Amino acid sequence: MFFLFCAFLNAQDIKLKTIDLPQTLVIQDFSFLKDELEGIQVVMLGENSHFDGNIFEMKTKLIQYLYQEMGFKTIAFESGIYDVWKAQNKIASGVKPKKAFENSLFSIWSKTEEFQKFVEFYDENKEDLKLFGFDNQITGNYGEKYLTSELYEYCKEYNLPITFKQSDFELLIQSLYNSNYFDEKDISYYQFKTTLTTLLNKIETKQHDDIHFYWYQIIKSILSLGKDKYFKKKEILSPFYVSANDNIRDKQMADNLLAYIKKHPNEKIICWGANSHFVNNMYSINTSILKGFVPMGSYVKKQLLNKVYSLALITAADSINLANKWEETPIDTLSFEYKLKSKNEPIVYISSNQQFMKTKQLNRLFSPIKFVESQLDLLHDGYLFLDTVKKATVIETGFEEIIENKFEESKNKITGRILDFETKTPIPFVNIFINQTDEGAISNVEGYFSLNIKNHAKKDILISALGYEAISYKSETLPKVIYLKTQSTVLDEIVIYGKIDPYTILKKAINSIKKNYPVNSFNITHYSNSNIKIEDSTLLDFEMVSNQYDRGYTNKNRCTQNIQEIKWNIEPKVKPKKIHTFFTYPNPIMNASFLKIKKYKKFIFKIENTIDYNGKEVYVMFFSTNRQHFNYTRRSNLSKYYGTIYINKNDYAVVKIIQNWDWNTSEAPFVLTKMYDNKYWPKKYNMIGYEQETCETTYLKEESGLYFLKSSQTIFLGKIKDVGNKTYNFTQKYSSYWYDIRLKDVERIHFKNETENIDKVKYNSSFWKNYVLPN
Repeated sequence: MFFLFCAFLNAQDIKLKTIDLPQTLVIQDFSFLKDELEGIQVVMLGENSHFDGNIFEMKTKLIQYLYQEMGFKTIAFESGIYDVWKAQNKIASGVKPKKAFENSLFSIWSKTEEFQKFVEFYDENKEDLKLFGFDNQITGNYGEKYLTSELYEYCKEYNLPITFKQSDFELLIQSLYNSNYFDEKDISYYQFKTTLTTLLNKIETKQHDDIHFYWYQIIKSILSLGKDKYFKKKEILSPFYVSANDNIRDKQMADNLLAYIKKHPNEKIICWGANSHFVNNMYSINTSILKGFVPMGSYVKKQLLNKVYSLALITAADSINLANKWEETPIDTLSFEYKLKSKNEPIVYISSNQQFMKTKQLNRLFSPIKFVESQLDLLHDGYLFLDTVKKATVIETGFEEIIENKFEESKNKITGRILDFETKTPIPFVNIFINQTDEGAISNVEGYFSLNIKNHAKKDILISALGYEAISYKSETLPKVIYLKTQSTVLDEIVIYGKIDPYTILKKAINSIKKNYPVNSFNITHYSNSNIKIEDSTLLDFEMVSNQYDRGYTNKNRCTQNIQEIKWNIEPKVKPKKIHTFFTYPNPIMNASFLKIKKYKKFIFKIENTIDYNGKEVYVMFFSTNRQHFNYTRRSNLSKYYGTIYINKNDYAVVKIIQNWDWNTSEAPFVLTKMYDNKYWPKKYNMIGYEQETCETTYLKEESGLYFLKSSQTIFLGKIKDVGNKTYNFTQKYSSYWYDIRLKDVERIHFKNETENIDKVKYNSSFWKNYVLPN
């Protein structure tokens, strides 16, 4: 009773510092940190969730204070060491910080509204600030586009050995960050490890200036990433952010940061990342999934001792946003967060250097859902509590940003317009080829173009458009306004077919994608039917008509659509709520790996026939691959991937694609997994397993001369189990048809304004009574 009474008194005796409201807070409100951080070289600013926008804003204010009042000038992000190094160099060369961050940091920060305050701060003080990335992963476009080629350039310049084919190594790196999978089809793990280890040993003999330092740590990071993906760990399904499966990554993140500190012993550094990675000590935690986790922060604390300070930014969130829906996650009344919430203060600071923090308490620092018991002073040195939670706002990328991201050096970029010679009106859908490729230029529906002259100086530029005579320039003489003349005579192409190589056909089809398909935004009407059956009983059957906004077939962003009409052919027991439950917007021209220039040679192709299809002679080609992971199949589960492609002989347009995924393979045996979100299945079903998926997609040439999606049919086959342990066969069938293309006066539908809630659209009997699907 005595000890219980003492514990009760301690629980009431929490010492905290209240801080002003967020909207009136100024950086001087953090002046109490001067004493708390005396003698500190590294401050780790953590966050519980990567989705709380007001936490990003608070971190920015803390960074402003630490910079202005305490001389912290290096910002180290939980983002790729290569990506952030590239960003630092880009900013130094004149690239805007906003653009550099978007191409290097995790998008959970860089592409949110709330992070832009930090971007503005960095832009204003960039001459006095430095960046560093301590993550071993590839986190941005810079890493995806440049890491491999620049590594090979570095090795060539310094006569360092790297024996892999560059193209094979690039695909392996893609598999690591796209599929979380070490693909040994081209490079074995033994080759990978021994070659990169030898390379590290050679670099160690070099004088460690910046370039050698960075490549040494980047290669160590690649090695750790490969090790992490090669040694298959048992998947841990848990409500926690971290587990022992994160240990390889956390150890390398610590190694990267400590190596940087060793090289720059006098720099004062602020780290931006997750609370769980910045934990000092896990000894007080007995939860089985967490106790094996060794965080980055524990290595740093052991090395730097009292020179590092871990400050955890936390909230008392009582709900979590899943798929744009808030789900309740009640706060335990005995928890640390509940005690702070009960103070009714908007912001409070709690130092761990007090008796209250030295007792074990329930907390939700490792999960958005589950509470665990731990000694809080061992986890972090201090805590900053915010009473409210604000979900981060994602920034939608527009066409202007796409152009900016396409061209790295804006000061060397020229833009212009392409007009009809006689009418002086803009020509839509212009093709620009640089030395016979289409890399480096972009044009939009109004006939504008943009060209990166620095990268393409003194090269041949060919400009063409359907129905117009092509014209060529040297890049240095390219005018601002270009006029194209209409063709007076168009000769049919005469082709003599000898021995046909399927890889040559595929390469021509890939190189013709921007010529054959829309690259600019348009609207189109989308009809769809969704049908789901369990055995012979229909569970769901409804039709929709939507107005679809498509950003073009070379844009990475998915299309958006507003549902206009809906008809329920049967009244379901459980109505789905969102359109994305059913449509992944199948468009293999955009995402099929066999249509990527760097991957198609990793597929097996065989010409099966030449036939007449839609009045044109086409090649019918079978494809398959022995690589069963996401980087090639575009499916998260390991699967056997194969199908058929129809390619026009005259213009190499892909007009039909049949894709098959068999998920019950030797590498991925069939399993039923727990259903965490029933979506539209009755609650009596609790386990589901997919066995096969088939998707047939067709394209049709329209009056514009371009090919557009015409139809798509996707069928899933699998098994579902109920709570009584009885198993049933199920079929999901999704059919889509597109018509009524609008290329002018395009209505842009933003992601945030998309009408995707099915239950908000009412049945219109007069519409469906007269509706006929156009041919």
